[in-house]
Amino acid sequence: MLVRPMRPGAARWPLATLRSLAALGLAVALFAAPVAAAKAPPARKKSATAAPVKTGLENLEKQVEEFTLPNGLEFIVVERHNAPVFSFQTVVNAGSSDEQVGTTGIAHMMEHMAFKGTTVVGTSDWKAEKPALDAEETAWQAVLDERRKGIHTDSTRLAQAEAAFAEAQTAANRYVVSNQYSKILEQAGAQDMNAYTADDVTAYFFSLPSNRLELWALMEGGRLTHPVFREFYKERDVVTEERRMRTESSPIGRLIEQFTAAAFIAHPYGYPVVGWPSDLKAFSATDAANFFHKYYIPSNMVVAVVGDVKTAEAMPVIEKYFGRLPKAPQP
Repeated sequence: MLVRPMRPGAARWPLATLRSLAALGLAVALFAAPVAAAKAPPARKKSATAAPVKTGLENLEKQVEEFTLPNGLEFIVVERHNAPVFSFQTVVNAGSSDEQVGTTGIAHMMEHMAFKGTTVVGTSDWKAEKPALDAEETAWQAVLDERRKGIHTDSTRLAQAEAAFAEAQTAANRYVVSNQYSKILEQAGAQDMNAYTADDVTAYFFSLPSNRLELWALMEGGRLTHPVFREFYKERDVVTEERRMRTESSPIGRLIEQFTAAAFIAHPYGYPVVGWPSDLKAFSATDAANFFHKYYIPSNMVVAVVGDVKTAEAMPVIEKYFGRLPKAPQP
């Protein structure tokens, strides 16, 4: 899922804003039911001495616990024991405005790649898959090199390069266990699994039963620590179709894209979040890896956990699976 704020601000969002975004979205969702009930009490005669309705929101600030791991990754935990579930949101301080001409849409591709698994999840044999992925990348680079010759492109060599790339894709796909990352979590009770990309942020979220906290930490920490961008070019074609549906086949989508591009002539807010068609045809898994290693670093992310969790019990689990993310300089 991709979104574009109706009126983006002129400045980049500080981490304080990301903290608010992560915590507020989850807290409001979990408080929605009791608040709605409080706003619609049974009809009765008003009394001057009636006690105010308690919603629990009065003590929200006191319930917020914040801590930062040694690697710089900040966590927000809010205990809400109304039901045996918890929700989380990982907010990355990076979006389409962090892209460069030639690789627009790469931030949105990261959102798709986050569900492709790791060196453990999503593969039948990582040791064999790794060289196959490297060969796929080499084959794609050969296609690009020939295309970029412009009028000097040799059509025969280009056809040969494209055929070799197709073969490399087929070879790499032999080791893929499709959708294993999502299936593991869904079998454990995960709900509302999704993500979104905007101009300045990319966020990931879902909910799980409270007895699955360690599974969540293992899976979320894993895709941040050692992700694998398998099926990259297949997924890039999916994004291209998404663009056709949301933009090229939608009068409103076309209007918003062209209006925004005209409004922000010399500013990256003019880039479409889904990317320009020419860039979707050209960027590579290597470009995606470079973007990931630059922006998906501990000090550039905030994680919020809200629900039936105890902070004292959650901290050791969080430190175990998220503390292994390596430090890196701020982008």
